[in-house]
Formats: sequence, C-alpha cells, structure tokens
Amino acid sequence: MRGRLLLLVGALLAGCASYEQPDIALVGLAPLESSMLEPRMRLDFRLLNPGRKALTVRGVDMALEINGIELARGVDGHGFDLPALGETRASVEVTASVFRLVQILLSLPEAEAFNYELSGRLHLDGLPRSIPVSRAGSITREQLQGLSGSGRGQPGTLRLE
Repeated sequence: MRGRLLLLVGALLAGCASYEQPDIALVGLAPLESSMLEPRMRLDFRLLNPGRKALTVRGVDMALEINGIELARGVDGHGFDLPALGETRASVEVTASVFRLVQILLSLPEAEAFNYELSGRLHLDGLPRSIPVSRAGSITREQLQGLSGSGRGQPGTLRLE
C-alpha cells in the first residue's frame, strides 16, 4: 500500500514539473464606466503557451504596476482554454486607485515613458492549481495621454500591439 502511495505521489510531482510557463503580453487598456475615486479599466492581454499541454484556465487575477506602484488590480472568473503550442487573448476588468494614479503622474512630470509590470496568476483545472505570469515593458506619455483623454476630452483605448 505504501509503495502505491509513493508511486502516485511521484507521478503527480512528475506531471507538475512537465508544464512550461505561459508567456503574457499586455496588448491594451480601455476605460470603463467609473466613479471619480475609483477608475475602472479593461486590461487586455495575450497568453502564449509554449508547452505541449493545453491548459484549462478557470479564472485569472491580475495587477498592473506603473514604476513600481500598483495602479490597478482585478479578478475574472470567466474561463478559457489555452491550446498547446498556441495562444489566446483574454481580458480582465481592473479597478485603479485614483490616489495611486495621481502619485504616479506627479512623481514623473518630465518622463516620456513609464515602466509597467503586468503580473498575476492563471487559476487552472487540475495540478498545478495556478501558474504565475508576468511581463514588464514601457508605455509612452503620449500613449497614456490618449488613454486618459488628455487633449481630446474623451478617454480612448490604448493598444500596445
């Protein structure tokens, strides 16, 4: 009995170690209906699965940092499939802190670009239960102004592809 248990545990651990971590890329941000103190956005991202195992994602939790300050966070329970050796696009609605947004904008009055990090977890069926994902990059001042509506009046969608 003990031998079977050890064999089962070994097989489970071997299965956990055989997946490859998906790659994530931020592809867009779009403003949503918000309150003055609680801006909301749709965060669009692409996931690429370099592994030979399809992943059934049951939900995601994501955070967006700008220059090391967490700007927005959100969760989504809508599942999707990430095919083996394939990719898919997904989105999550995030809520930002207006105070952190002001802090970010005031801390860099002359900066032409802002560094960002998109990080989170993909919650899966089976083992492992979740997989961490992250990607860092930069957004220009011009791109951020378009998102906020500066100079045009209406906020617009930011596309990073």
